[in-house]
Amino acid sequence: MRSPGRRWTVSALYDIGRVITGCSSEVRRRVRQTRTRPLAENFNTWSEVQLGRVSGKSALAKSFRYAADPPSRSS
Repeated sequence: MRSPGRRWTVSALYDIGRVITGCSSEVRRRVRQTRTRPLAENFNTWSEVQLGRVSGKSALAKSFRYAADPPSRSS
């Protein structure tokens, strides 16, 4: 599997955001579902593999686990 690479993923997300700026909420939702979700899924798969390669007690492992299952945030 190709590594998504942080910059590539973040850059792609920002590119999508620029494209949908000013669009209706329905269009933004649809674009996010079709273009952003696959990027997030690829990143999650990649980060699961990386988690198995680092010490379970490291800050990096903690960050991977947080990204995979963030705590609920109340508004």
